[in-house]
Amino acid sequence: MANHKGSAFGALGQNQQHTQEQFENNLSAALLNTSAANSYFWIEDESQRIGTNMLPTSFFKNLRNSICYFIDIPFDARLQFIVQAYGKFAVADLIAATLRIQKRLGGLETKTAVNFLVENNIEGAFSILLKYYDKVYLKNIETAAIPKFKTEKIVASEVHSIHNAGLLMHL
Repeated sequence: MANHKGSAFGALGQNQQHTQEQFENNLSAALLNTSAANSYFWIEDESQRIGTNMLPTSFFKNLRNSICYFIDIPFDARLQFIVQAYGKFAVADLIAATLRIQKRLGGLETKTAVNFLVENNIEGAFSILLKYYDKVYLKNIETAAIPKFKTEKIVASEVHSIHNAGLLMHL
């Protein structure tokens, strides 16, 4: 709904983001439809800001007061998934996204990742970036301003949305 995947790379391949007002209207309509159908829904754990859009504070607090299911997938499987998803974008766009997190990634890691991208070693670059994002995500679990209520780990062998949704549905 946000037309953004939530990271420095999140706008790649996405439509332009809606205004904040339109984003909130779309979210409200989706939640209303879900409520009317008496269905459950899953939402990816994000920070409150997704690109230029912000989750409404009350909605975000409700997310934090819900159980967070952490689907634990091996690093190599996630790396291959990310390489396939992002490797198709222009190297210049990947470099620009990498430079947006340079301060937090660190000078040496940024330089190495950019050099890998210039050499068309997408896997090498994203190996560095995935390790960075893993560290940020784990830190966020522990130190979030609005902490998560509870996190439960679910082990999965691969990035496969249908299979992994099935694991969630059997809880």
